[in-house]
Amino acid sequence: MKVVDGVSGINGLAIDADGSFDLSGELATGIVKIRPDGTKDEKWTRTANLFGTNGLHIAGDRLYASVLTNAASPVVRTPLNDPTHRTTLANLSPNPFDAKPLDDFTTFDGNLIITSFRDGELIQVNPTTGRSGTLAIGLRMPTSVRVARGFGEHSAQHALFVSEASGRIVKDTIPRHGTTG
Repeated sequence: MKVVDGVSGINGLAIDADGSFDLSGELATGIVKIRPDGTKDEKWTRTANLFGTNGLHIAGDRLYASVLTNAASPVVRTPLNDPTHRTTLANLSPNPFDAKPLDDFTTFDGNLIITSFRDGELIQVNPTTGRSGTLAIGLRMPTSVRVARGFGEHSAQHALFVSEASGRIVKDTIPRHGTTG
């Protein structure tokens, strides 16, 4: 059953508490908001004018986006109720010649967890301070990360599942240490 039509180049999807879809496109301008009735929120979309977004994630009342077209590899934070107050939470590539192609997100243990496609990493970012650190290395082109919820005996407190462009889905068991400073 088709829910939305006529939006091309979509790569990321986040669904907010109101049921609206937020859609990203790595070679598109803006984050498109589709209301639960299927109509496009034109004003919100115009205001969320950010080129080259990839992964999207909603935590609380904020939408987080990874940006592929910026060599600083930013993680951008946008209040859902006011996209004009968008800020850069963190730049994960301080060296522009070592840009990290960031992809998808999840929330784990109070932090954002982001996949770095080329580098094969999971990166942890504190959503309050923007401080970051590498959580896992050695993955094969990770594209998405999710917390285990009801998948066998895997614990939502310790297990992350990562999909890879290689075709694998791997489990990364993470000890809980609290949030990144």
